Amino acid sequence: MRYLQEIINDSNLVEAWRFSSLAIDAAPFKDLRVKQGGFGLHGKTFWLQRISKRKFHVFVYTVSGEGEILLEDGTLLHQNRGDLFISWSRGQGHYERTVGDEPWGMLWLTVWEDSPYFSITEKDWEMRNCIEFVDNMSIIAKNIIKEERTADKRSYEALLLYEKLFLLDFERSLCLSKIPILNEHRIKIEALWDKVVSRLHENWPLVRLSEEAGYSRAHFIRLCQEIYGKNPGEIVRDMRMKQAEVILRNSTTTIQQLAERVGFQNISTFSTAFKAYSGQTPREFRKTKSSLK
Repeated sequence: MRYLQEIINDSNLVEAWRFSSLAIDAAPFKDLRVKQGGFGLHGKTFWLQRISKRKFHVFVYTVSGEGEILLEDGTLLHQNRGDLFISWSRGQGHYERTVGDEPWGMLWLTVWEDSPYFSITEKDWEMRNCIEFVDNMSIIAKNIIKEERTADKRSYEALLLYEKLFLLDFERSLCLSKIPILNEHRIKIEALWDKVVSRLHENWPLVRLSEEAGYSRAHFIRLCQEIYGKNPGEIVRDMRMKQAEVILRNSTTTIQQLAERVGFQNISTFSTAFKAYSGQTPREFRKTKSSLK
């Protein structure tokens, strides 16, 4: 099968779904300037070749199996579950293929380079891990296609909602903002939050957070407000409370031990903070929400 800017061989395709013109022309995808997209399980003979400087960006998420991407300069990339390969519109061409006997489960999206979500860039390619998004995005993509096919009286309404949900995860997986400079800041700050959530028992005052992120305190506060709509202290508090909810639901850890694990030395202070967050004391929450009943 030959396209103007792509050559594809998929002689033993397991299954595939593509977004129809109905989905592409619906407002959420139209505003993003989606060119095409879909989900497929590609067998071991699958390969695809794309030319360089093709005027559209390519986003390939690996949902299952394994793929391989060979760039024109000889760089060889392996894609495992959760990996996202981005080929920017003005970068070099590339060759994709399935690796091994298991079909390559691939969620893909192509976006015209004049999309308002991206500034015109001379960047070439990127590889990221987005494992927390791929399952949900593939389910939503299949639901979009299902609504296209069933087309009952409510299908278009559902299609719009599914596209909004898909783009929400798409933005999060790329740390996107319509203000390009915020994209770079968000990627940098997300690395800090990964560190914080793994060390919630430690003290995280503003001065430490801003130093770890590499910003002045005032600049760090402004960025958090612009990106998350919260100040740094509120973000850390929410992380502590969400982790506390998980522990309360799924363990018999004492409230004192739990408080210490999420960064509170005083059980009374923790209980007050938790009730302000959830509307219940830790004991009330465990009594009503525990999965260990």
